[in-house]
Amino acid sequence: MWKKIKEKLYNGAQGLSEKIQTWFGAPVSHKEDLEDLLLEADFGMDASTALANYVIQQRPTNWTNAVHLLKEHLSGLLKPYEAHLDAERSCASNPWIVVFLGVNGAGKTTILGKLAHRWRHKRVRCIAADTFRAGAQRQLEIWAQRAKAEITKIETLSTESDFFNTKSVRSKDPGSLVYQGLQDAQRNNNDVILIDTAGRLPHRSDLMDELKKIHRVITKYYGSNSYTLKTLLVLDGTTGQHMTTQVSSFEKILPLSGMIVNKMDGTARAGMLVSLTQTFKLPIYGMGVGEGIEDWVNFDANFFSEELFSMEKSNLF
Repeated sequence: MWKKIKEKLYNGAQGLSEKIQTWFGAPVSHKEDLEDLLLEADFGMDASTALANYVIQQRPTNWTNAVHLLKEHLSGLLKPYEAHLDAERSCASNPWIVVFLGVNGAGKTTILGKLAHRWRHKRVRCIAADTFRAGAQRQLEIWAQRAKAEITKIETLSTESDFFNTKSVRSKDPGSLVYQGLQDAQRNNNDVILIDTAGRLPHRSDLMDELKKIHRVITKYYGSNSYTLKTLLVLDGTTGQHMTTQVSSFEKILPLSGMIVNKMDGTARAGMLVSLTQTFKLPIYGMGVGEGIEDWVNFDANFFSEELFSMEKSNLF
């Protein structure tokens, strides 16, 4: 898995390191020029300025030292936003509830399936609260089957599964379906509850209000009882600056626990992860790096910083 994400980050890392080498090799290396290089890589103004200031103050003697300083300082900037989803202490009396938010196509259902598989040693229940998109229920059902997780979904012609514990309800209201799913989870002693939601466009207030309702249903259902709730925004890593708009919009609707960045392939703008953390002060819980059920990595600030400025491909393996 580490080899895969190293491969994904390599193309952008090589280009950035080559530009830094050119910058350092110039007769006069201006701080503003380094800032511009980092801004072009989507690091954002705050991080670009902080990194450029640090490198200039340290007065590197060669470009290798300059890159090392960038890695070191970037890791320090990102370390506070390094977070892991650790549901090992979850149990029926203190369940973990994870709500996945995001726009259409961000990969919420795929990420949910990967985490259901990751926690397959626990009693996991998936709730198919995406009642708007055609095929969403079936898509989550397939992921639940692959992860051997239980599922609550809208009633279909086939309401029960012989092998998987599948609970179906008639209502297409996401809040009602979530309530039914929480009841199912309590009745079946589920440790982990993963809630899929429909893709929302920020300007659709009616759909965004559904998220508020789902959140109210969860908090009212458990009241003062012990539980852990995570509301995670899934972002498409290939969309660049659009991620900023999405975080800003969803943050106004619900208290976000953090972010998951999906589709970290060769076209992803990895520098945006730096910009997002410095702008919104939200942790990154992990990254999706492919379509496979195992294609998930926890966010690691040291690793990310090291590979983002890698120069030699041979060092990645």
